[in-house]
Amino acid sequence: MISSAFHSNNRTIAVPNSAYQLDYDSIRVNGSTVMFNVDGAPMSADCTSGYLNGHSAENRGQAQLVNAVCTVAFGK
Repeated sequence: MISSAFHSNNRTIAVPNSAYQLDYDSIRVNGSTVMFNVDGAPMSADCTSGYLNGHSAENRGQAQLVNAVCTVAFGK
């Protein structure tokens, strides 16, 4: 995902199976928590619990967003 965005000079990654655009340049890691921007809005994900902004994902798109940001941040 990042490689494709980088080669196209784009700072965002289209999160699969969602309408989210992840700004991969905004990703900051603090322990298992990742802070980042999506569509210009600040958010956080806990990559251990799978929480988005302190809560369980409410739908598939949010779960995909947590998965994508944790994959980018930790390479897993």
